[in-house]
Amino acid sequence: MKVVALISGGKDSCYNMMQCVQYGHTIVALANLKPKDGAPEELDSYMYQTVGHNAIDLYAQAMNLPLYRETIQGSSISQGKVYTELEEDEVEDLYRLLKKIKEDIPFEAISVGAILSNYQRVRVEHVCSRLGLSSLAYLWRRDQQELLSEMISSGIEAVLIKVAAMDLSPHHHLGLSISEVYSLMCKLQERYGSNICGEGGEYETFTLDCPLFKKKIVIDESEIIIHSDDAYAPVGFLHFKKMHLEDKEEASLQSCENLRCAESLEKLKIQTDNWNCIEIASDDTKVQRVTCTVPQRSQNFCNDSVGHSRSGDYIWVSGIYGQSTVEGKPLLIEDITRNVLHKLTEILNGLKADFHDAMIVHLFVKDMNNFAKVNSIYKSMLTVNPPARACIQLNLPENIAVQVDCLVHSPQTPDATVREAMHVQSISHWAPANIGPYSQATKAGGTIFVSGSIALFPPTMTIISGDISHEAPLALQHVGRVISAMSPGESLCSIVHGYCFLTSPSFVPVAKSAWSQATISELCFYQVMDALGSLLSP
Repeated sequence: MKVVALISGGKDSCYNMMQCVQYGHTIVALANLKPKDGAPEELDSYMYQTVGHNAIDLYAQAMNLPLYRETIQGSSISQGKVYTELEEDEVEDLYRLLKKIKEDIPFEAISVGAILSNYQRVRVEHVCSRLGLSSLAYLWRRDQQELLSEMISSGIEAVLIKVAAMDLSPHHHLGLSISEVYSLMCKLQERYGSNICGEGGEYETFTLDCPLFKKKIVIDESEIIIHSDDAYAPVGFLHFKKMHLEDKEEASLQSCENLRCAESLEKLKIQTDNWNCIEIASDDTKVQRVTCTVPQRSQNFCNDSVGHSRSGDYIWVSGIYGQSTVEGKPLLIEDITRNVLHKLTEILNGLKADFHDAMIVHLFVKDMNNFAKVNSIYKSMLTVNPPARACIQLNLPENIAVQVDCLVHSPQTPDATVREAMHVQSISHWAPANIGPYSQATKAGGTIFVSGSIALFPPTMTIISGDISHEAPLALQHVGRVISAMSPGESLCSIVHGYCFLTSPSFVPVAKSAWSQATISELCFYQVMDALGSLLSP
C-alpha cells in the first residue's frame, strides 16, 4: 500500500515507518501537526508531540519525501473512551490534514507509532475510518524493553529532547542517545514502573538518523529549557537553535528491506516440534470455511420457537432462524439477514434491552459465499464498539440460511457495570486487526467475551502456511493477547468456557495439544476441552 507517515520526529514514528517498508509498503509522504506561530514549543496536547517541531523540515529533507504540515487549532475536548466528533477538538486537525493530502496524492494507509495509548489509537482509527484509510501501527502493544532494544540495533539514532520523570534530569540526560539511556530506563522500569519507551510521558526523542534517511541530521547548537523545576521529576526540553544535514557514508546507506522484521512468524513463540499429535495437510483456500453438521430435525424452524432467558444483568436470545423461502417464494440473502436481525431487535426491545448492548453474537450461515452480503446488512445495524462475534459456516436445517444467537448486557440497576469493548482496527504485530463489524472482545464487570479467532499472521492479515498444528497455537495466542489487553493479569487460564470449531474430528487431539501447551492450569484445560468434546460428539 501507499502510506503517509504521521511523524513527530521521534523514534516510534520512525521505527514504524521502517516496519511499513519491511512489509512491502511504500512511504509516499510525511505528515506533521505543529503549534501555532508564537505558541509555546511544548503544547499540552494529548495527541501530538510538538517539542522539536522546528527541525521537522530537515527530517523530511533527510528522507527526500514531501512534507505536509498543518497548525494545531483545537485542543483535547472529547476525552472519552469513544471519540465524538467536535470541530474544536485537536483530532479534527488531523482529519483536515489527511483529507488535504488525500486530495493531492493517492494513498491507502497511514503509519502511526502508537505503542500503548488507547486514547491516541481510538482517535487515529476514527479519522482513518472517515477517510477510508488503514492504520498501520506495528509497534502496538509490543514489549517495550524488547522494542527499544530493536530500535537501537536497527540503526535508529535518536536523542532525548524532553524528560519528565523521576531520576531523569534535563541537565544530565537531554541530548543523550536512546542507546545511552537504555540501561537506565530498564532500571527505572524495575524501580518505579516507568515505561521503557517513554509511553507514560517520561521522555520524548528526536531522530537524527536511521536506515531510511538519505542524509543524517546534525545538531550544531541547542539550549535546555526548564519547563518545571520540580525537585523530584523536573521537566525540561531541548530547543534546537542550529542544525544541518550531512551526507552519509555509502556503507551506512542500508536497505531497510533487508532488515529483519521486528516480529516474524518465528518470533511468535509457538513451539510445535515436541508435540505428540496428528499431522494433517491443510487446504489454505478453505481454511475459513468451517463446516459442522447439526442433527436434522423434523420441527419446522421458525421464529416462533425463539428462546430467551435472563441471568442477572444478561439476556441470552437463541434460535433466531432466517428462512430461505416464505410461502414458497425464495428470498434474497440480504432480506433473510435483515429479517433475522429485525426479529432479534424486536425481541430485545420487548425485553427492554438493546442490540447495541450485545456482548457476543454467534452468526451461523449455511453458505460462506453469502458472507459478504450477510455482513453488509449486519454492519448496518451497528454503531461504534460492536459486540464480539463468532461467524461459522454451519450445515443448517433445510430452508434455513442464517441463524443468530446473542448475549446482551442489560443491567437492572442504574449503578450496574458499564459495558466496554476492545475494537482495535490498526494492523500490528499484536493480534489480528478488526476487519469487520465486531470487536476483539467485550467486557462487563469481571467477565470478558472474546470473538472467534483464526490463524492470521497479524502484520499481513493472511492465513499462515502449514497445517492445524501451526494454526491452533497461533489462534490461541491471539485469544490470550486479547484477554491480557482487555484485562491485565488475565490469560488463557482465566477462561471458564470456550468453543473450538474444527473441520474434522481427527483434529481434536491437535487442538487439545495446542491448549495444553498454551496453558499452565490442567483444570482450565479440561474444563474447556469438555466443551469441545461435547460439541463434536454425535
